[in-house]
Amino acid sequence: MKRVGNFLVKEASLRYNSLLAKFSLVAYSLYKTFSKTHFKETRDWKKLENTISNKMRKVVFFVEKEKLKEAEPLVDLILKKIEDYDRGVSRFQQSVVDSARIKMAAKAIGLGLSLKAAASLFGANEIWLQEYRGEAKDTSFGREKKSINDRLRYLE
Repeated sequence: MKRVGNFLVKEASLRYNSLLAKFSLVAYSLYKTFSKTHFKETRDWKKLENTISNKMRKVVFFVEKEKLKEAEPLVDLILKKIEDYDRGVSRFQQSVVDSARIKMAAKAIGLGLSLKAAASLFGANEIWLQEYRGEAKDTSFGREKKSINDRLRYLE
């Protein structure tokens, strides 16, 4: 899931595409959620897992049919479900989804987006993003040596 999120953040940044950005947030949030054992120990875990699984099947269906407008509200709902669940069981002040927003936006900055553009694309708080960027040890994520012509060819 983490690799999928990293791939999607690159695509979202390159195309400045909000739906791809949301997909990257879902992938990274699920990666973090599934890695937290105390999340799985609650009685509501199975319900969340089934809800997300059902919604993801619908998202895949709409994406395969190229009905992206129908997929986007479902992706928003998945993010909300993860966030609501996280708020109920998490031991941290910042939700998994908020952390994903910051982390993915920081990666987008590393790929060339401005702080404001990255925060807007991923729905990240600009102040938190600035603080994270100041604290991050590895700021080289995704810094590829590509010319503008290479980037334009990639988009074609």
